[in-house]
Amino acid sequence: MSSFEQGRVRPGDDGLANTAAEKLRSMIPAAGAIAYPFLLDAFHLAVSPADGPMSFGRLALAALCLLAATAAPLLGLACAWWMTTAAPSSFELRARRLAYICIAAPPLFVLTGVGLGLLHIHVSDELVWVAGWSAACLYVLLAGEQGLDALCRRGWLLVDATYQHVDKSKRRDEKIVGD
Repeated sequence: MSSFEQGRVRPGDDGLANTAAEKLRSMIPAAGAIAYPFLLDAFHLAVSPADGPMSFGRLALAALCLLAATAAPLLGLACAWWMTTAAPSSFELRARRLAYICIAAPPLFVLTGVGLGLLHIHVSDELVWVAGWSAACLYVLLAGEQGLDALCRRGWLLVDATYQHVDKSKRRDEKIVGD
């Protein structure tokens, strides 16, 4: 029995706690992705020159931080594999997709930093990183059964309605000018 299965609420207990715990467990890859830049900062701090020679403790801390930063994308891959089921619910599907995106955490963090630099936006990379992953986690946790499809359909309906309104106004203005 895996540690995931051991942590489940037993039958007859509160079923709501079981689903809440499962939903929070599905956010483990995102937590690893959120931690990625902070693990790199800790590694950099551990190997930065300080007064005196580098101690064994700092060297061990640097190795552990670098190992954890390297393991963050692998955590996403492992969790995506564990979340694979034959007929997933919409939540499980969103959670598995988020786990797959977590695999790309290192290049996405570089892209975030480079993009902010090229756009001359002077905001902390870590702040944008945490805000983006938090938004993705909230979407996975709080989106309904329809998910992004319903949101996109509503968005396209709004765009279509706006276009039709502008088109009617344009034709009306052309009719007035033409008279």
